[in-house]
Amino acid sequence: MIIKIMKKYILTIVILWLLSLSIQGQEWTRTLDGPSVLSVSWTSAIYDGQDVTETNDGGYVIAGIQSYATGAIRDYPALVKVDANGFNVWEKSYFSDNANVAAFRSLALKEMPNGNLLLGGLNGNEIILIQTNAVGDTLWTKSYDSHCSQTGGPCTVDGFSLEATFDGNYILAIRSHITLGAPLDLYHTQLIKVDPNGTVLWIKTHADAWAEAIQPTFDGGYILAGQENGVSMLYKLDQNGDSTWLNTYPSQPTSSWHSVVQAPDSGYVIATELLGFVGPSPLLIKVDKTGANMLWSTYALSNTLGGLTGAAKHVNYDNNGYYVVTGYTNLVQPSIGNALDIAFLGKVGLGGTVLVEEVFDIHTANQGQVVRPTSDNGYIIVGEYDNQQAYLVKTDSILNRPMHQFQGYVYKDNNVDCLKDVGEMGCSNWLIEIKKRNGSTVYATTDSTGYYEVLVDTGAFTIKAHLPNTLWGLCVDSFLVTSSQLSNTDTLNFGATGLVNCPLLNVDVSTSLLRRCSTAVYTVSYCNNGTADALGASVTVDLDTSLAFLGSSLPWSGLTGTSHVYLFNIGTVAPGACGSFTISVAVSCYAQLGQTHCVQANILPDSLCGNSSPLWDESDIDINGICYGDSIVYTIRNIGTGGMSGVRHYFVTEDHVILSVRPFNLGAGASTTEVVYTRNGAVYRLEAEQDVHHPHSTYTALGVLQCAGGNFTANSSLGILGQFVEDDGSPAVSIDCQENVGSWDPNDKQARPIGYGATHAIEANVDLEYHIRFQNTGTDTAFTVVIFDTLSTALDPSSVIPGASSHAYTWELKGNGILVFTFDNILLPDSIVNESASHGYVKFKIKQQPNLPLGTVLNNTAAIVFDMNAPVLTNTTFHTIEEDFILDIVKIGNRPETRIEAYPNPFQDFVKIVVKGETFSVLEVRLVDAVGRVVQVQEVEFQDAIILQGQHLETGLYFFQLIGDGELIGTGKLMAE
Repeated sequence: MIIKIMKKYILTIVILWLLSLSIQGQEWTRTLDGPSVLSVSWTSAIYDGQDVTETNDGGYVIAGIQSYATGAIRDYPALVKVDANGFNVWEKSYFSDNANVAAFRSLALKEMPNGNLLLGGLNGNEIILIQTNAVGDTLWTKSYDSHCSQTGGPCTVDGFSLEATFDGNYILAIRSHITLGAPLDLYHTQLIKVDPNGTVLWIKTHADAWAEAIQPTFDGGYILAGQENGVSMLYKLDQNGDSTWLNTYPSQPTSSWHSVVQAPDSGYVIATELLGFVGPSPLLIKVDKTGANMLWSTYALSNTLGGLTGAAKHVNYDNNGYYVVTGYTNLVQPSIGNALDIAFLGKVGLGGTVLVEEVFDIHTANQGQVVRPTSDNGYIIVGEYDNQQAYLVKTDSILNRPMHQFQGYVYKDNNVDCLKDVGEMGCSNWLIEIKKRNGSTVYATTDSTGYYEVLVDTGAFTIKAHLPNTLWGLCVDSFLVTSSQLSNTDTLNFGATGLVNCPLLNVDVSTSLLRRCSTAVYTVSYCNNGTADALGASVTVDLDTSLAFLGSSLPWSGLTGTSHVYLFNIGTVAPGACGSFTISVAVSCYAQLGQTHCVQANILPDSLCGNSSPLWDESDIDINGICYGDSIVYTIRNIGTGGMSGVRHYFVTEDHVILSVRPFNLGAGASTTEVVYTRNGAVYRLEAEQDVHHPHSTYTALGVLQCAGGNFTANSSLGILGQFVEDDGSPAVSIDCQENVGSWDPNDKQARPIGYGATHAIEANVDLEYHIRFQNTGTDTAFTVVIFDTLSTALDPSSVIPGASSHAYTWELKGNGILVFTFDNILLPDSIVNESASHGYVKFKIKQQPNLPLGTVLNNTAAIVFDMNAPVLTNTTFHTIEEDFILDIVKIGNRPETRIEAYPNPFQDFVKIVVKGETFSVLEVRLVDAVGRVVQVQEVEFQDAIILQGQHLETGLYFFQLIGDGELIGTGKLMAE
């Protein structure tokens, strides 16, 4: 088998995010729209955001209400998990078993110490607790009697609170209203303390106290805030829920006190509203630890914002010496001439001074319901948006959040006037980079019309459109914009023109997985990223000899003298156009388990058309290899139009061991040969350097395995090819090498090259190709599959090249490097109904950030979301940036107890080679220089060490062979200094 490789040692329906990520990566705004639910019809499907908690992984879970039509309109609790950047991870709804009642409200949410979630709320007059695991799967559901029916009159449970207690348990506060006719109406609060399993520890009822909020206090007790007989009140309870003191505040022109938090000095801060002539306005009040003395109050929260009325709904303490409060204020909207309720966030000092205050939006009505400090010293706020969506805002410590919008088009500027004229087509899938001065970078991708948009905060930005290749130019390369006002929009268009009239075709080929005695379907995808039509385009596909061609979705013709190469004519491909076809193959039953199978696709025309460096000497090195018995004859040819401008080198390796390094210098059309003697089961590669200015790669290589026939050895060369970079640097060439498998993870992520050794070592600046596979192992058809891949910061998001896939998809890059593939209407059957059709995959290529330092680790994990289910996380691929990482010493044969050491290495005067764990009568070492000349031979008898002298050796790389009793037992490399 002969494979091209490039050397580089070497190794349903998801939630739609309506507002995008901010420039900071730490501050963002999201609205959560209701999803389509295929199994249940629904009406408004609103999310009413009622609570939020930060999770251990840095993400957030939002508790809200969904409205579904299940015979009648009913409200159900729902949880939505988002990651640290606010992008959807999973969502779950919790349907009631009670067919007559489904009216959930007053939700509260806590993350438990073990990562589970505790969701509480009301279903009618019933108290419900649901414990889920970290991905929202229900562990148990328990209900508790509110005793509302035992009050002697019509009773309504009006509210619910849930808090974690200092002793590791949980306290529930339920407020009820008994209607007897004014002024005889009664109000009471019931407290239920439960352990983490929902087991009741005690129940207490407090008549005439109507609590909107409860907080555990430092002394192990509790504080209630709300009303008592229509008057604002604070109610202090001990650790058993019994009364300590009750204070009411009849002189305060306030309504009920909505939220309370204990201050560092053991006093209390309350969120409420000040009642006035024109209506209520937000108010924050501080009282001492006895509740008897008011220390301060501030109602400036809406005044400085210009609000007419409003309310403070929730207050929290951030452990950094500040209170944060959210609610709403009523602001006049000049654009519509009306006032709307707008969510606000205020930051208040310990003495009551308002330090910072901001509104979240001034476009449509919204309210902040809950604010919580976050682990990065920012804040997360959840609320209601436009009466139909949850509103989620992440801010930094000074309340920054994105509201300024950049938008525009990338378009083909046909008349080169740098104006977007009617009829000028948009350029889809172009990358837009938005970089904040002295800040981070976020990305957007143009849609099918060439349109992009992104939200940022204030500051100075550079907005840049990335060219797909050097055939294109832009009227304006980038814009420098300073956004000094939020809620403004800048329209920035990029006119693209062709600098050279030339097609530029790229091709990619892949399949999901290979199993012996089974069929597989390869997809060949192609696009024209150039500026002109590609006329008479064709694709050749070279199949591995263990893959039998069964058929294809396009007509084909064979090539003369090649039984495994197939030609497909695809006709004219217009600029920006893409297409694909499939090939079905049968994997040989005689292939070894784990054997590598490579398929290569080439597309024509592949003219460079000026898409190259002027410094390139126009040489182009190509390698062929032919097996002759136990030998390989490599032919190295210069198929370019120019001669090599200097001497370069080629390397011959056996598995991971360099056998020889030789110089070569070829004129245009010239060639040279290299004969390599092989052993059974090894993989041999010849890797030749290209000109450093070659347009596609700096190396080309050819790998040959099983040349001598027979099987691979037990500890063998199976899988070695995957550790090396495939020689498909040219966009017109794609090589897909995969090992066949016996068992597999249905949802996984693979990377090529795999990298060398346990650290998956690769060199800096080596491109990576990721292959994400998925399978529907559920019990019903999957209608939508979405893959989220948060790229490692060591990878360059601007270099992403989407590749072949099993099904049609759209893709986008968003945020600070989140790659999203969406398979809409995929109709992926479940594995029980149709196992072979239940698989899918997608590939993409990406570059490293330039010149990464040694030791950098590149981790990458993807999340796969099937319809509305919890995400399936793939394995984490990883690579480590190293150099000179081919093994210094490689043992030959089955010698588990033998150790071979060489030190010092690098060396100057001498190097000592030691054998441990095995004894030999005669040890011999042969030292070979980089061009294959034997420069030193040493032999010892009945000793375990040999010393090689280095005084007369030239500085450079050397190789040694260690022979014990006439048998090669190890090889390695040494560096003389």
